[in-house]
Amino acid sequence: MASSSQLLVPPSAGVRVRPGLLVAMTLALAYGGGLWLHLVHEAEGATETGAPSPVIHWLRDSTLLVPVAMAAVWVTLALAARLRPGLAARRAGPVTVVTLAASVALVTSIAEALASPLHGVVFGAHHHHDGVELPLPVHMAYDGLIALAPNLLIVLVVLLAVRGRAWRPAALASTRRRLAFRALPSMRR
Repeated sequence: MASSSQLLVPPSAGVRVRPGLLVAMTLALAYGGGLWLHLVHEAEGATETGAPSPVIHWLRDSTLLVPVAMAAVWVTLALAARLRPGLAARRAGPVTVVTLAASVALVTSIAEALASPLHGVVFGAHHHHDGVELPLPVHMAYDGLIALAPNLLIVLVVLLAVRGRAWRPAALASTRRRLAFRALPSMRR
């Protein structure tokens, strides 16, 4: 069984996804992107049997998106680290930040689209356009497309907040862990 810190290491990439970035981007995409999808569906008159109040509805649906968003973010960051060795060793330029943001937003939007049928099955949600239920593949594509632009904006804001530093060298992470254990002698065995 892999430890949680090992799961942040893209295999053989020599870098680690910054855990704080992974969490921040995941939560921003799940709750920010989830809010966008909720507002669009509400404006279009989407219905759900026994739907809770709008705020609870948004929070419930967004919370269910957290694992989907985390998987999408981690897979994209791990793949980017494999495709561009040395990313952790230098500052990401504007082209790298925008490309990374677009990649994360696209993969997350696709993951959200693939997960959208589960919402309908679990909660009895119906998405109508002009009184007609959308076919499932059209509904999935529609949800993915309407999520893409806000997801891109969200990822850009998070990456700009961390100055494009999505990874750190794996050796640095190991050094930090060793230093932390030295500082806490009662935890060493």
